[in-house]
Amino acid sequence: MIKTFFFTLRQDTQTFFKNLSFPRDEKREYLFLSAVMLVALAYRLHAIQKPITYDEAYNYLAFIRRPFIETMIDYHLPNNHIFLSLILNLTIRLFGDAQWVLRMPTLIFGILMIPATYGFGKRFYGKNTGLLAAVGVAFFPELVHYSSIFRGYILVALFTLLAFNLADDLRREKNRFGWGVLTLILILGMYTIPTMLFPFAILYVWFFGVIVSNDFGESYGSQWNFLRYTIISGALTGLGTLILYAPILYLTPDNLLNHRWLEKVPLNMLFDQMKGKVIINWDVWFGSLPLWLTALIVIGVVVSLLAHRQLAKHQLPLQFAFALGIIAVLIVQRPNNPWARVWSFSIAFFMMWAAAGIIEWIKNRRIQNIILALALLGSACGALQNMQTPIEPSKEQMVAELIAERIRENDVVIVEGDYAAPIEYYLIRAGKPREYFQRTPDFERAFLVVVTKGGYTLEDFIEKYAPKYALDIDTLTPLYAFGNYEVYEIAPLP
Repeated sequence: MIKTFFFTLRQDTQTFFKNLSFPRDEKREYLFLSAVMLVALAYRLHAIQKPITYDEAYNYLAFIRRPFIETMIDYHLPNNHIFLSLILNLTIRLFGDAQWVLRMPTLIFGILMIPATYGFGKRFYGKNTGLLAAVGVAFFPELVHYSSIFRGYILVALFTLLAFNLADDLRREKNRFGWGVLTLILILGMYTIPTMLFPFAILYVWFFGVIVSNDFGESYGSQWNFLRYTIISGALTGLGTLILYAPILYLTPDNLLNHRWLEKVPLNMLFDQMKGKVIINWDVWFGSLPLWLTALIVIGVVVSLLAHRQLAKHQLPLQFAFALGIIAVLIVQRPNNPWARVWSFSIAFFMMWAAAGIIEWIKNRRIQNIILALALLGSACGALQNMQTPIEPSKEQMVAELIAERIRENDVVIVEGDYAAPIEYYLIRAGKPREYFQRTPDFERAFLVVVTKGGYTLEDFIEKYAPKYALDIDTLTPLYAFGNYEVYEIAPLP
């Protein structure tokens, strides 16, 4: 029995890797896809030069630059996207901690979304749908953004695409090794961010739809056999995720399960909560796109759903699985702050549905090819224009550069915690150690960074920090103001 299992597993492994090879009769498609990837790279190479964000800076300071084991087990904030943090922990040891180095892994993952989207669109709807969806993923602003900062959302998006690509192969033909790879992909997604639970739920809702509709290959023999593989894969995903999070669950279980950012909203408030978030999410995703392009995407998505039976190669509309899976997780989890970035994994799917609807709407193959060429040309022109846009330093960066020129040993920097991380990051990049932020009241000079937002004033800042640091108010000297970031120098009381 065991011998037969391993023999079959070896055959399935060989079949799995054999099926990964690219057919030679599709060179035009791959040339087009290569051009799309170059366009995507141009967008992202420009974007990685933008100033560091607060979440990136905090993640770098609190998790990434620490010893490897500490990066793995410290989860005092959900800000630690552990799998990515571990990758970056190793990356900075090999290549240094320059900003472009920190952002390069997510850039690579973002670029890999292009062929993954193409493969997904092609297998579910057709090659032109895959190519047009790949163009959409190349330039879509939110995907460009998350491909150019070192946060884990683009990893979840890529893992989701890979999972559905593989799931469709497994639906068509049984492959034990493939089921193992699918389980590993889902585990790594969960280990990056627990919000991978949404794609996991969507995938398994779709699998159960496949079972009910008998939409699977003959190699499974029966519904029960396909269900058995589905259940085992889901259970192993849960077990693998539990093992990876075990150190955190053992040392600080409340950080993972009962953190204040994870508090559940009452069920009777969930609908109103999500209604507001949907509006915000729409603005975040489509606010920077031309109205005509947004309308075209919406029309394409609607057409792809209405014409599902005519254009799709699978029976259960994936849109239904998305709706049911997300609703199920929302009811169970009831998140108190479902930010737009949580749903960024679904953008590539919307691009695919929009592309499928447009291609179905315009059935003429020659016109479809013209649309593909125009889409690629338009995104390439957009990339060139985008690259010519100057990148302005952030206020935090300018504050850090000003302080770095003046700060001496035994000085201290005092700033509200909500704004400290990027300033501290840029000071470290300028060669100034973290001790400037952690010094006791025994210091020679203090640099105050006051951010006047929401009615907060210098007087409020002084009232809060003057007693703690024994500041001599009579020595307060303004140095510079960068918008609402004001920098002052002050001495301690004699």
